[in-house]
Amino acid sequence: MADRSVTTTPAGAVTTTGPVALVEATATRFLAALVARDLDTVQDLLAPDVWLRALLTREVAEARDAEAATLLIGTWFDAPEGRAVRDTAWTVLAAEGIPGRARIRYLFRLRPTWAPDTWHVIEQTGYLRIGPDGRITRLDLACTGYHAEPTAA
Repeated sequence: MADRSVTTTPAGAVTTTGPVALVEATATRFLAALVARDLDTVQDLLAPDVWLRALLTREVAEARDAEAATLLIGTWFDAPEGRAVRDTAWTVLAAEGIPGRARIRYLFRLRPTWAPDTWHVIEQTGYLRIGPDGRITRLDLACTGYHAEPTAA
């Protein structure tokens, strides 16, 4: 792990710097913005010429710039009321030998506007390619689609 340095602060906390830390920080900020539906931050994290490809339930979607990618992402997870995040997780692959890449996974539990009385689960998983400036240059995702949770008897 030559591209990661670890520093111990006076208080004893460990801080990571270097390319791996940049990838981790960008992936973390991207997921936090996605969870909060903060599309301004999502767009700020995307390189102007980002390439987004998404395998969705009914289509393959693609965008070739930050504005189009943000607009596409903004159409996902349509549940303004009752949206609750169950889990988010990410893994940085740079530590495993793929510099500048992060594998991400996030799972939402929500009530979509088209079925407001039913909780649904939706998961996406994919990969981010992150440039030296900390912006996402490529985003490849696959989506499970919406799955209704069984109702309690």
